[in-house]
Amino acid sequence: MKRTGWRVGLLSMTGLLGVGSGLGAAFGQERPAESLAPIAEEARRAVPTHIGGVFPRLALPGAHRAQGLDSGIAALLSWADRLWVLGFAGPGSEGSGLFEVDADLQWRRNPASVAEAQRSGNRLIHQESGQAFIGPYVIKADGSVRLIPSLKDQPLAATARHLVDPAGLVYHLTASGTLFETQVQSLETRKLAELKEVLNLPGQASVTVHAAAMTQGRLVVALDAGDHGPAGKRPMGRLVQWDGSAWSVVREDQFLDVARIGQGDQGVLYAVGQDQSSTILHVLDQGTWWRYRLPRGTTAGTRGGASAVAPMRVRPIEQGVILLDAAGLFYELPATGPADGSAWIISPLAQHQRSRADLAPWRGLVVLAGVPESGDQGSAQANLWLVNPEQLGAIGKPRGSGAVWWDQPVEEGSVSDPFLMSGFDQKGIHLTHSGKDVATFTIEVDFLGDGTWKTYASIQVFPGVYAHHEFPAGYSAHWVRVRCDTACRATATFIYR
Repeated sequence: MKRTGWRVGLLSMTGLLGVGSGLGAAFGQERPAESLAPIAEEARRAVPTHIGGVFPRLALPGAHRAQGLDSGIAALLSWADRLWVLGFAGPGSEGSGLFEVDADLQWRRNPASVAEAQRSGNRLIHQESGQAFIGPYVIKADGSVRLIPSLKDQPLAATARHLVDPAGLVYHLTASGTLFETQVQSLETRKLAELKEVLNLPGQASVTVHAAAMTQGRLVVALDAGDHGPAGKRPMGRLVQWDGSAWSVVREDQFLDVARIGQGDQGVLYAVGQDQSSTILHVLDQGTWWRYRLPRGTTAGTRGGASAVAPMRVRPIEQGVILLDAAGLFYELPATGPADGSAWIISPLAQHQRSRADLAPWRGLVVLAGVPESGDQGSAQANLWLVNPEQLGAIGKPRGSGAVWWDQPVEEGSVSDPFLMSGFDQKGIHLTHSGKDVATFTIEVDFLGDGTWKTYASIQVFPGVYAHHEFPAGYSAHWVRVRCDTACRATATFIYR
């Protein structure tokens, strides 16, 4: 990941970096081989068996899919010298509740756990009170756990800092769109709003909240609003914001995560989502929203009907390093925003084909929560993958595709959102339109990453005709966009290999 100095924790002893690799240095002197043998054997026995960073003993027992029950890992949190894992499953399942994993990879279900039949994906570290929030639980710095009684039966989707009293209160949002505020010490809660009502959604609409974060004087929420259009069109999502008095819609598309990066309440906010064209990235920096598009490494989980939603996650994994997992691609995001006009660069790291419920940094590693694939042959079990972050780039060469326009109307002189170009080898663009006249598509590039655009080429496309252009081998800019000089219904797709 173009970073050095990663701390490698327990796994440096075995598996990922070899059993007993640091024993001599640990004792500060050379020892005869025969005296090291018992120590190496003890270390081997102390570390649980794993295969490529996956430890069978850490799998959460799930429900049998034949019972019609969903199960898995909902959220991860690194706090109080523990990795906290929030599991959900059907009644009576051992995989439901709050689990903690220590440095020796010993894990237990916390005694404060209650049955988590519904998925809760919220987590927040509240620095002022020295506590962490995950699910309906509050974890102190010493690892002791309290339960928020009034929220224990709520499927919580997000916990965020408070606009007015960030030291004494936090917001809790349920998956169905109920907004609460919670006292961080007494844990008393008060209902504030129903998102379906404040957004004036139609009566048949349903709300599914995915994430929320507060920064720059606003609470930002990513949600699905299931107001189905004709012929079973995909549900339309929303990225919405609240300044404490009024709600407004930032964009009408399906957004799946928001994350504030940086200390304090003026940090940069990332919002990630998707439409049928590509991955969507919105950045809130110094009070202004910036819009970008990214390639997809897979189309699994994209909305085209009743298909499941594949999670997208933005997480800081080390000081100054932000990891985005979206649509089959890992990206490294910059820790600062684009508002100052300096080079703003996103780096694709690897392509993968796995859906990850959550990810978190822990003891110098990245922990990724797996999603159960099937319980047809038994119980569906979700597990953790512990990996040195430097190895993420070795998973698979970055490849992807995405469109800036997908068979959609564009006005004369329309300019697309910027689309990521850097970090891929072979690049091509594919164009077509259904207008009445010849259309000229002008390709513009920002090769410095600072918002300065230059014309790369112009391509004339006849109505109903397909045009294609391959960029020269080795050619790259940080961002590319397309300008169309004719009102038409256009498609402009990039394929990177």
